[in-house]
Amino acid sequence: MFLFSTLQVGAENVFKNEVKRLFPDWHAAFARPGFVSFKTGGNVSADTLQTASVLARTSAESFGKIDAENNESLADALWKLIAGRHLFINRVHCFRRDPFPPGEKGYEPGLTAGLIERHRIIVQSCPQPKLFGKNAADAAQPAVPGETILDVLEIDAGQFIAGVHRITDHSPQQDYYAGGVVPLQMPAGTVSRAWLKFEEGLRWSGFNIGADSVCIDIGSSPGGCSQVLLSRGAKVFGIDPGEMHETVLQQANFTHVRRRVREVKRSLFSAADYVFADLNVAPNYTLDVIEEITALAGSRLKGAIFTLKLIHWNLVEEIPQYIERLQQCVKKNDSGAVRMKQLAFNRQEIMAAVRMDCTK
Repeated sequence: MFLFSTLQVGAENVFKNEVKRLFPDWHAAFARPGFVSFKTGGNVSADTLQTASVLARTSAESFGKIDAENNESLADALWKLIAGRHLFINRVHCFRRDPFPPGEKGYEPGLTAGLIERHRIIVQSCPQPKLFGKNAADAAQPAVPGETILDVLEIDAGQFIAGVHRITDHSPQQDYYAGGVVPLQMPAGTVSRAWLKFEEGLRWSGFNIGADSVCIDIGSSPGGCSQVLLSRGAKVFGIDPGEMHETVLQQANFTHVRRRVREVKRSLFSAADYVFADLNVAPNYTLDVIEEITALAGSRLKGAIFTLKLIHWNLVEEIPQYIERLQQCVKKNDSGAVRMKQLAFNRQEIMAAVRMDCTK
């Protein structure tokens, strides 16, 4: 059988290497920028690849390519294909491979008007609409556990690939959305696209930030991540020698600590519930900082979310070592306490989440 995945443009070769390490009997097949397919060694669910890979944004069991001149002919070909496979489809995801890396040339991943219209036509032409889940007519609505998703990926103009993935109670959050992209729109007054990265990262982590949370934001300038935390009512200490945006400085719950992280009093870290970091340095330096802070923070610290910059793509090969380092920071021996993923709004970086108290 064949599986396909979408991923960030530029990561194709290291993704192939990652899959080869994880599944030695798989072989890369058709590929385009932001898209790779594999011939597997047997019947394997898309969830197996999606859970194991750091770089895969979304994955599906492939039904093959479809050439179609318009949405109507695409819909007709899709439902004939589904009928021949005797599948019960509960929801449709329409998406495309990225034309550029996120944030480049103004591009951000997600639904477009054209994709929403394609979704509408495919859904309306379904011969078994009673099988659709709740709100399945809305392209932006998330799937729910138990649903079978028809994936419709636009590879190039007039060329598509169809597939399927299934939602379980253990499916990653991004699998619930078309193309693995949580629908996000930066609010008016957002000071940087770090808001997108950390809004997505916080949802992916499952951390519960609220009005009683004390958060430290390392590398906070100009304040995009801090805005994510402030919007949830948290008390935020932004550590950065650089300037913060005036919009953030005006927030009553925000305190700017205009120092380098190693110049900050230790007592500040001992009061923190969560630590966030977005440092433009090599991954091992960021890990040094996280290790030092978790050692200082004490028993109150619940978790940390931060980016690791892939200064060159081959650093992906070091991810198992990064995870091993972070595992030492966790108070309980829980393999799920350290997670890493290149999320949709990350650039050449990965998001890491470390749950310090695995009972939370």
